[in-house]
Amino acid sequence: MAPATALIIGATGFVGGHLCELLATKHPQLRLLCLMRDTTPQKANDLNKLNPSVEIVEGTLEDSAIISAAAEKVDVVIHVAHSDYAPSVQAVLAGLRKRASTDSHRTPIYQHMSGLGVIADNVRGEKVDFVKEWTDVGFRLDDCPKDNTHLASDRQILEAGTRSQDGIQTAILFPGLIYGHGKTPRSGAWVPFYSTFAKAAGHAGTWGPVEVSQYCIHVRDVAAAVLCVLGYLLEDATRGGSDGLFFVTSQEPTMSWRKINSVLGDILYARGLVRVPGTQPFPEGVADPLGHYGWSLLGSNGHTRADRLGGLGWNAEWSKKEPLRDVVNKMLEIGI
Repeated sequence: MAPATALIIGATGFVGGHLCELLATKHPQLRLLCLMRDTTPQKANDLNKLNPSVEIVEGTLEDSAIISAAAEKVDVVIHVAHSDYAPSVQAVLAGLRKRASTDSHRTPIYQHMSGLGVIADNVRGEKVDFVKEWTDVGFRLDDCPKDNTHLASDRQILEAGTRSQDGIQTAILFPGLIYGHGKTPRSGAWVPFYSTFAKAAGHAGTWGPVEVSQYCIHVRDVAAAVLCVLGYLLEDATRGGSDGLFFVTSQEPTMSWRKINSVLGDILYARGLVRVPGTQPFPEGVADPLGHYGWSLLGSNGHTRADRLGGLGWNAEWSKKEPLRDVVNKMLEIGI
């Protein structure tokens, strides 16, 4: 049975804009409820241009009651906003469990975008002789270092997807370094993040020497992966849970965080926003306040193969057309 309604959390974000546009093409019958903070007529109009089926739900990730009530009314929830904000995840799960308990004809679907922080090797930015390349064939969350980022929310989602009572079809996508250009002015969370720290420190910087990298993926390919997995779940209501874990990366050349931040440092210096060009490790006073979260997420490698998505017919088309090295300068120029 085709879904009639979906809630998109993060619709105005980097991935969300591309996703809304793709849904208009691939699932034009789907009525979309989109969570939006600080709604204005211009923001609502911009989203409606991407998908005329959009209806705005005013609220933020902090508004658990609003999210839960909206999730209870829809067939599908797709969360492509802040992956580590636990209250929003818990609100989605609460709403979908209520939906499942009152509708025996359709199992609700929850797709969540996590990240490669789950498999971080925690080398604190140091170069190592061997970096494991993970596959999602047979992948389990229990295989990951137990204190890695994203896992707290991901485990809750996985548990919901394996329940026998009030069950939910769940899928978790783990994209690598997402790059490209958004449908809104967004350039991905890592661009303003690193820029903010650089301006505070007076130079672009990294967590440790950062001869580390994540495999990268174009933002359009991430949106296409979400639709691919949605189709996979819709084909069979028994799919999901432990069967719903997908890496989303390409095999195209990536860049280390040191190389990316060297480009960023040159741009910021040319604009007079930092004291020196290039990049250097952030001092402890800048890097350490983020604690294990910062060191694990930004000082680790994340190398994976999207084997399961490839088996479903997905390919990293845009990552081949627009490799990271070809767009990183423009992306940083726009995103600062």
